[in-house]
Amino acid sequence: MKIEKRLARIVLRLRMMNEPLTGSALRSRRLRAGLSRERLAHEVGVPITALAEWEEEAAPIGCPRAVEQVLRQREQIIAERLPHAS
Repeated sequence: MKIEKRLARIVLRLRMMNEPLTGSALRSRRLRAGLSRERLAHEVGVPITALAEWEEEAAPIGCPRAVEQVLRQREQIIAERLPHAS
């Protein structure tokens, strides 16, 4: 992977860390991570209905740190599977 792409990913992650997690961002990251609502809700330990409300921005995200942790772990797994440039 080129240095520019790696730096762009790092910058994106830093931006995401500094911004509050919104419902639309949650949904987008969940889908990119290949997680169903059911799977993410299970891993975070909340009902599926709560996760749906968060994504639809009908309710504030009740445990943003737990959600962030699960998403980061999944994103890290995906990043490790990407081929590395030599």
